[in-house]
Amino acid sequence: MARYDVADALLKRQTHKLNRAMERQVLAREGMKAIQEPILALFVAVGLYLALVVWGLSLPSVMVMVFLLARVVMQLNQLQRRYQQMQTQESAYWALKDAAQAARDNAEPRGGTVIPTLDQGITFRDVHFHYGDHAILGDTDLTIPAHSFVALVGPSGAGKTTLLDLLCMLLEPTAGEVIIDGIPGTRIDRLAWRRMIGYVPQETLLLHDSVLANVTLGDPELTEADAERALRQADAWLFVSQMPEGIRSSVGERGSRLSGGQRQRIVIARALAHRPKLLILDEATSALDPATEAAISETLRSLKNELTIVAVSHQPALVHAADQVYRLERGKLAPVVDSGLHVPA
Repeated sequence: MARYDVADALLKRQTHKLNRAMERQVLAREGMKAIQEPILALFVAVGLYLALVVWGLSLPSVMVMVFLLARVVMQLNQLQRRYQQMQTQESAYWALKDAAQAARDNAEPRGGTVIPTLDQGITFRDVHFHYGDHAILGDTDLTIPAHSFVALVGPSGAGKTTLLDLLCMLLEPTAGEVIIDGIPGTRIDRLAWRRMIGYVPQETLLLHDSVLANVTLGDPELTEADAERALRQADAWLFVSQMPEGIRSSVGERGSRLSGGQRQRIVIARALAHRPKLLILDEATSALDPATEAAISETLRSLKNELTIVAVSHQPALVHAADQVYRLERGKLAPVVDSGLHVPA
């Protein structure tokens, strides 16, 4: 967008303020050091004059007093430097303390201990969710049977991503509950539940590495056989096996050696590699052409016998491939009666 000049000006202003603050800090520290010695010398001279001439003290007594005074002044000087250092670092301390408190305030609840299986399905029962005073979801009831393909549609900002976060137990409902196989989410082991989820984001982020590394992400528990199985499930094995080094071929920088559909299939295989029970797609086909989207939609439809699929999408092919379509708008969720019809965004 050629807006780099705006960012450059902002960085210049911030850098100038930082430089001025550092200059003031250095000047204050060095200025204090520079005036300490003349002040100390003047103080000692005045003290000697008063002790020897005005008060008539003996020289040995005066020397003892000078020694003690020098020790006291040295300790005061050290105390002053420590205080100045403390003042310099005080803002960093409070910022760190505020960050630590914010982390504690936003710490995720530990959850329960029940290990889910997702043999029956997922139910949202009268779920509400608010961000502060802003209501995102209200009176949300949703049933996702196991081994079904459910699509969610709706305008941007309607709460689709929030609903997915509630499904992944990244958020807790303000009211109501999310139930898995008849077990309330508060009793579910959150980490165990998330290990059962495969997630496909909108952006196909691939590493400049082999197909194998992109599918397994270096997980020591996943083997090459697991990667091959996932690639076959994602209907990606044919083109991967035809690459120069097969599964060990490099995908290039950000997957530049692959087409958009091939990159998307690799990301789907990544989500399937650890044998999830629930596959979530968040606008995963929005950047694909209609033919590629239709092919991937058929691939996903064939997977529903092995797992449960929840997709957020506005794309017709993916919506039409779903068993049930729900529309979310203004915090209200309602089923779309005929998923074979065009579902407007």
